[in-house]
Amino acid sequence: MNMKNTRILILAVVLLITQPVIGHTNLNFNSVTVTSEGAILLSFDSTPNEFYTVQYTDSLIGPNTGTTPWQDLYTYYPSHGTNTFVGDYGHYDLDPSIVHPRFNPMRFYRIVNQGTNDGPAPYVVISSLTNGSVLSGEVTVSVVATSTFPILHLQLYVDGQQMYLPENETNFVINTSEWANGEHTLFATCMAQSRFSGPSGYWPITIGRAVSPYVSVTFDNLIYKIAFSEPNFEPSLGQTQRVTASFAANVDWTLEIVHDDTSNVVRTVTGSGTSMSFDWDGTGNGGTNIADGVYMYYFTATTNGLEMLQSAPLNTSRPLPSFSGATMDDSTSEDWLPTSPRQAIMAGLKSYYLRLPPPPPLKTEQGWIPFEPRTVLVEIPESQQLALLQSLSTRQTLLRSEWEGPSSQSAAAPKRPPIAPMKNFLNNFGVGFYTYKTPVTRNNPKNGMPYPSTQTIKLDSDPGNQSSTDFTIEAQNNSMGMVQAMKKHSWKRAFHKFDDSLPINRVRRGDQGYNGDAIFTQATIGLFMAHGSYGTTLDYSPGASGSYQTYFPSGCSTDGTGESSWLRMCQFGFGGNLKWMGILACNSLCDPNYASMVSHGAIPLKETHLLCGAASVVWMSKNIAEYWTVNMLKHKQKITDAWFNAAIKDYGAIKAGTISNTIILRVTGYPECMDDTVYNYTDPTNPSPNPGNLEKEEQQVYPQ
Repeated sequence: MNMKNTRILILAVVLLITQPVIGHTNLNFNSVTVTSEGAILLSFDSTPNEFYTVQYTDSLIGPNTGTTPWQDLYTYYPSHGTNTFVGDYGHYDLDPSIVHPRFNPMRFYRIVNQGTNDGPAPYVVISSLTNGSVLSGEVTVSVVATSTFPILHLQLYVDGQQMYLPENETNFVINTSEWANGEHTLFATCMAQSRFSGPSGYWPITIGRAVSPYVSVTFDNLIYKIAFSEPNFEPSLGQTQRVTASFAANVDWTLEIVHDDTSNVVRTVTGSGTSMSFDWDGTGNGGTNIADGVYMYYFTATTNGLEMLQSAPLNTSRPLPSFSGATMDDSTSEDWLPTSPRQAIMAGLKSYYLRLPPPPPLKTEQGWIPFEPRTVLVEIPESQQLALLQSLSTRQTLLRSEWEGPSSQSAAAPKRPPIAPMKNFLNNFGVGFYTYKTPVTRNNPKNGMPYPSTQTIKLDSDPGNQSSTDFTIEAQNNSMGMVQAMKKHSWKRAFHKFDDSLPINRVRRGDQGYNGDAIFTQATIGLFMAHGSYGTTLDYSPGASGSYQTYFPSGCSTDGTGESSWLRMCQFGFGGNLKWMGILACNSLCDPNYASMVSHGAIPLKETHLLCGAASVVWMSKNIAEYWTVNMLKHKQKITDAWFNAAIKDYGAIKAGTISNTIILRVTGYPECMDDTVYNYTDPTNPSPNPGNLEKEEQQVYPQ
């Protein structure tokens, strides 16, 4: 599909849906624009101090045929004042992924008013840039925020697209060569939080949100619009990664593909011109096989003095159309096509492509049906060919271009979302969590006996309280941080499920009558986030074997509030592909329940090496999941140390007194696996469905 016509089609459809907006009487789209790459910029009327959900759908379903499947693109998006804008560039970290709008013939949007901030707005500003700055190459964008609240969540946006969060959280590095040359708008957001979510109903949490002043800058590069065809490149599935770039002058260019771990150049490609395109099949120079993993792309370009469109003799060896006049051609997929007689002759061709906008979509009872864009292939008459050749031959062909910047430049990519710099994947991971966005009161779980049948538990160490604190913000931040960090290190998402997409039975084991899906066995590394409780009476349910169990309430609305809404430790579906599992929940491995579960063989590790959990109440902090990932994959720490150090870093970054209790984390597993790293590990010697010889390590992570 022709990109220009694709943008026309999307724009026409978006403008049709400016009215069906919900949540606020004044909430209307006031502008819809399309970027040069086919992203959609949405601008809408807004009210200061509010925050919104931005939703999209590919199709509108009539009231008699079902409910329109709206999907969240952004949540908790803060108001910019009386006018707010955001970009749709797709969202590849969600499950399922939202693809870039250039891949959809239709896109419908609506804005949902989520409410008003209940805390004071922080102050946030981009401190390293000023309006009117001209930027090139890699740029560090420093974001500064202050608040009376101790917990700050920062984000940077370029033209309404959210950037990856850096490890230090304040200094974002962007590569301006990954955008088109010209003017761009940067802004930062900050969400200030009074405290972490923790024990059930323990503290009220108030939140304030703010947006920095816009900073308008100009990107000016010799190498620009570096782009990739695949967000995740898997040659094992037959994919090729098309790498493209444009140049502000006629250049001699080189592309080097470098293995991140060894810094070895595995593939080198060279060429000349004002643009480049290379389809990498995942092999090294000469077609050699190379390892899977993280690869970076390094571009260099040097101006060569040739004009931007160099004249050339007519290419008589290139196949010519077998027809005369104009014909329809809807099948072309080339990135660049001559769109004028002059461009065609300069490229050595006898025909050019005339691009026509598609007819407007047709509305039927089944919905809107788009028409494909049309491209007309027009043959240049011989007399016009000769005239153009004669005109071109009178001009000098070796002219300096209009580029007035440096004669050479180097650029490294990718840094811009959603591209993950990998070739295939080293392994996969899974994330599941509950947000408890809707508070409910649950019945205590059963104890597996006919009478008395009700288990006595303490939920988050608070006896008799079965409600659940909402930790939507922290759980979502942790999961997204882990997803992004895993992808950067060449790990593939097996699943990313939460709330109604994660019924308890998807987590449960498949034996002992539970008939669950054991979803975590699909992943090599798993993370589960939920509230946690511990039993104070013995549990005789299948697998519990008369032990003191730990319990996790479901956040899935279809699980109800009775027995089906509780997950016991003995019911977890471990084993299979799962080597290392993290449970970020209160009391998951607390005493005396931990000792009781081990002695009764009620922690069903099976083939799973290690289980990382908590021996105390914990708080759903900001970045533990991301730090755990980075510690394991980047810093190559032991699984145990990575778990402890992630909490030490995250809890240690907040003001003293924000957390009121001592926090102890614990890791348990087979003795021979306690020193496992992701890169060097030992499989269990005698894996058992009910191991009773587990070892443990624990560490106080707060206060330090």
